[in-house]
Amino acid sequence: MLMDDVVAQARRSTSDGDARRLAELFDVYTLEMYFGIPNAELGAMIAGIPDDELRRHPRALLAAVTFTARDAGEKLPARTLRTTPWAGDEPELWKRFAAAWRQRRIGDVVTAHQEMQDLVAAIPTVTMPLDRSNGSWALILGQAGLSAALAGDFQEALTFFERALLIPPAGGMHFLVRGSHLRAALVHAMCGDRAVARLHQEQAASVPRSSSWIEEQLDAERDLVAALLAGPADVSAAFDIVLALSFQNTGETWPLYIDALSRLGTMSRRSDEARERIQLLRSTGLGGFAGVGFAGSVFGQTMALDALYQDDTVQAGLELDTTDRTHWRSRILEGLLTLVDGTDPQRAIRIAEGIADQTSGLRQAENRRLGLLGFAQFQSGDEAAAVETLSAFAGGVPPEIAAVLDALAPRLAALAAELVAGWPAAAAGECDPLDAPALRQSELRVLEELAQGEKRAAIAEALFISENTVKTHQRALYRKLDVSGAVQAVREARRRGIL
Repeated sequence: MLMDDVVAQARRSTSDGDARRLAELFDVYTLEMYFGIPNAELGAMIAGIPDDELRRHPRALLAAVTFTARDAGEKLPARTLRTTPWAGDEPELWKRFAAAWRQRRIGDVVTAHQEMQDLVAAIPTVTMPLDRSNGSWALILGQAGLSAALAGDFQEALTFFERALLIPPAGGMHFLVRGSHLRAALVHAMCGDRAVARLHQEQAASVPRSSSWIEEQLDAERDLVAALLAGPADVSAAFDIVLALSFQNTGETWPLYIDALSRLGTMSRRSDEARERIQLLRSTGLGGFAGVGFAGSVFGQTMALDALYQDDTVQAGLELDTTDRTHWRSRILEGLLTLVDGTDPQRAIRIAEGIADQTSGLRQAENRRLGLLGFAQFQSGDEAAAVETLSAFAGGVPPEIAAVLDALAPRLAALAAELVAGWPAAAAGECDPLDAPALRQSELRVLEELAQGEKRAAIAEALFISENTVKTHQRALYRKLDVSGAVQAVREARRRGIL
């Protein structure tokens, strides 16, 4: 039976007060019921089915626990599941799926990912002309992919999405295919292969629409993919698209939305707007378990990068402490922090070399690693090695990496524009290097003292700060003004009208 027919029968049974027929529909057409009926209406339907009727229909009972956990939890004690007569492997599969889904919903994305990995082992790995599971396998694989992405295991997420796409849609549930295409496109657009992302984008557009409530959420994911795949000339318009998206419609893919805000804000030189939106969303309590997986780290990661743009290395370190410090995204930020702080470029080189296994197979992630390595080589004085590394980007020079280096390492960006084929002209300093980022008030005060000819100890005493803090502000000034000493900094500041 097609999903629309199932929904019509369910509503008729509810209207007629036929709880047995409603339970039977849940038992046989679980996915059609869940995806065809809005959540609030679905919860009310389940709440109206007596306990004894649910016990006679195991999948209906499990649907109550899986899809309306709160209502079902209040209505049915945990022991009910243990005393329900099950037959065969499929009910056991659904019980384990329900447990993994609940873990993800409370924010423990890593545990959910681990449990989904075990579930996937029970699903055939070959293409089938018909789906014997009536959509269950495609759903589980798609949800396993989403769990993997939220946990930060992007390689495995792509594997699960591709496997889900081998299973033909059942009962008119084409949205399962559309969802797997769009989520694969999102992961590829964020850290994988942009060309493959475009292929999934095109294939998703060819999938017939259904009447499911999830289509609206998939529309938001479609728009997010389009924004992430925008060319350099369209990046500001792409950022506007992301700002205009209804955050609620991004559903569980919200961490990718946060990452898109940060990336497109940087590339369009609108970091202030990105920061304001990200801070607003962070204040709502999103983030799952802090430091757990991608979902628990994305706020800290994006705000650590933002702090680096503002030369606030202390805040960048604090933000990094809220993330999974072992993940390649956080490790790259740790390397950037080391370089911006000017302490140990060799440590940044070791970090870049140490995460090669994590970024392998993810083209854009590998390019970010190479960007860090090139920056570190440049800071260590090996300009030839830096140029060679920055010339090795797969698929050409990534505009987002060029934008990051333009903000954090303008001298390297200028060198790359001269020597690296295809380096984006806009990233080489189309506007004054001081424009991004601007000098902070504390840096201006140090600059004014330098203009008076004061030395570090006297400046520290005058401004009631430590000499180390003065040194940190000096490093930031020299980098932003693209100079190497105090005299040059004062001269350049006067040339620009800052002093």
